[in-house]
Amino acid sequence: MTTRRTGAPLRAGGASFAALRARQLLVAAADTRPIDEIRFTNLQRVNAKEAQAVMETKPGEPIDPKVLDADMRRLYGTGDFEHVNYRIADRCAIRRPAS
Repeated sequence: MTTRRTGAPLRAGGASFAALRARQLLVAAADTRPIDEIRFTNLQRVNAKEAQAVMETKPGEPIDPKVLDADMRRLYGTGDFEHVNYRIADRCAIRRPAS
């Protein structure tokens, strides 16, 4: 018979549990900035306008992760791509020369 050694039981009581649970339930604020542009990179056999036509996400609309995820599934489902993903680039972080 093999015995298993365990440490102290994991438990949090009262206020510490409430604080832990509150942290777990925090929901990040939605990013409501409008989309400036949608850019496709490394396309070899697919026209960017055709790929954009498959997507519900459009420039000028607020970012919606659920819609973006559905767009990625639709793009992949066309069979034209081996891999699809997206990245949100924050333009505020891009330095531009002063005019």
